Amino acid sequence: MTDFDYRHPNDYVVAIPSYQRAEQLEKRTLDLLLKGNVDPEAIHVFLHDNDPTIAQYEDLAQRTGIRLVVTQARGITAQRTGIAALWPEGQPIVSMDDDVTALMAARDAKNLEPVGDLHKLFVRMFEETRDRRLWVWGFAPVPNAFFLKPDKISEGLKFLIFTCYGFYSRPGHPVHTHTVPYKDENELSLRAWWYDGAAVRHDGVAAKANFYTLAGGCQAAGRNHDQIEASVRSLLAQWPGLVRINNNRKSEHTEIVLARRGRTAGHPVDSLPPGVQ
Repeated sequence: MTDFDYRHPNDYVVAIPSYQRAEQLEKRTLDLLLKGNVDPEAIHVFLHDNDPTIAQYEDLAQRTGIRLVVTQARGITAQRTGIAALWPEGQPIVSMDDDVTALMAARDAKNLEPVGDLHKLFVRMFEETRDRRLWVWGFAPVPNAFFLKPDKISEGLKFLIFTCYGFYSRPGHPVHTHTVPYKDENELSLRAWWYDGAAVRHDGVAAKANFYTLAGGCQAAGRNHDQIEASVRSLLAQWPGLVRINNNRKSEHTEIVLARRGRTAGHPVDSLPPGVQ
């Protein structure tokens, strides 16, 4: 993909899947973005066409200047799949959840501080990704200063949490294929490494969000234990040696962790994951 058309990092858009959370969106993610110098016209909120609160979102859009995209997609995974295919090749896209309250940066091993200028951070991440001839970037998964590395940007097989991540659009590319209903963050991370050779991650920044604590949201139906376990088994089979059970993390559901791998040359788009025959 040496002739890939990276559009200018300043021209990024922000895509936010949401469902029955207009008020929370305004108080959290939208407030964060607008105070962080993000142009409201660059912000696109994706809604289900059966959302009974669409009128609230329409009022929010009229007052703030953000854009609404109403789709027939059902569920967060379907929304993300549609977002990845909507814009033309090369469009820089930031994907954010609707419950993000802050992006936190490590000042040192004990202290965090909120990122003020989100626009500057997003542009930097797209520049870093473009200059490395890569396509997908993200942040560290946990806003804990002890685990963060101040101002360090790395590449390789990196877990990219969906709370906030970015990519240059490539409609139809297998990096954005989802084969599991859960653990799809891990799947995107694996596919970015397999096909592109690496993903980019800022190891000194992490997002704060109200995971599973707010009413509404695209996952309002709740988490399905059987589907989570099936997703884990599927990823273990598709990516042998690259995924393992994380016995160090206590949870009611099985957790997994990705192997440490550096950058590679990547694989052709018609190749399959290593465990798929």
